[in-house]
Amino acid sequence: MRAFFPSQSLLSSLFSSSPPPTNPPIPQNLFQTAPSASFYRAKGDLTSSWSVEHPHYNLTFHDNEHADDWVRARFALDNEDDSLFSDGAEGTRGILAAWDELATPAVLRSDFWRYLVLATEGGIYADTDVECLRPLEDWGEDPSWNGARPDAYQAPSLVVGIEADVGNRHDWHEWWPRPLQMSQWTIASARAHPVLIDTLRRVVDTALAPPPPPLADGSPAPRLSVMEQTGPGPFTDAVLAYLSVKWGKTWVDLRSLDQDGWRSRERGEWGDTKVLSITGFSPGVG
Repeated sequence: MRAFFPSQSLLSSLFSSSPPPTNPPIPQNLFQTAPSASFYRAKGDLTSSWSVEHPHYNLTFHDNEHADDWVRARFALDNEDDSLFSDGAEGTRGILAAWDELATPAVLRSDFWRYLVLATEGGIYADTDVECLRPLEDWGEDPSWNGARPDAYQAPSLVVGIEADVGNRHDWHEWWPRPLQMSQWTIASARAHPVLIDTLRRVVDTALAPPPPPLADGSPAPRLSVMEQTGPGPFTDAVLAYLSVKWGKTWVDLRSLDQDGWRSRERGEWGDTKVLSITGFSPGVG
């Protein structure tokens, strides 16, 4: 496996030179993408719910063409080898090279784009078929508080929700890439959060990896699924790696979460990540 190294020039645009606050705020940005503007307008009843619940947020919508233009403008640096992740090999390596590798199917770029905009800008990403029922400021609250926040409450810098918790199903791998899986059709994140940076690293690494050798009969080896290349697979892995390093939490610890979900609060210090239970983003699950 190749090692990818962040370039100094691009990282300096992502991170402040001063130490970050304990829980940096999630910027007031909304991001959505769809194949075309007409497709997006057809989802108006759902997409408009995000602006209704977040009237002061800046909404950015990119169709496939605008997303391609934005990525090429945002990550085209003077030195073609000086991209966010580069192995120094001849030719372009990094964000743009991975973007080109992920041209089809289109959902690969849709996944990649959401990680890129959240890492570089911060805010909320939501798929166009997701309805917003409550504003972001409520997402960090535990239902058991009944609206009364504890003293010294701090809003989280990353809000994720569990999408799948397979329980005792032995066939889980036929449906989900991970037995406990994070949703990536809705994510709220501060700019340059480590989970988003690590997700990008994983996606770029996979996109630029050499193709696997052919099978014994000479036929091409099957490609990774979308869920493993850019979808909930790498995103879940990045979330769980962060929780493990920061708080020693494993996926087993997050199984069967109650309605309050999980967030670290050690010695009065609030952790920067809120994990919603499976009903947080999917209240219809029950």
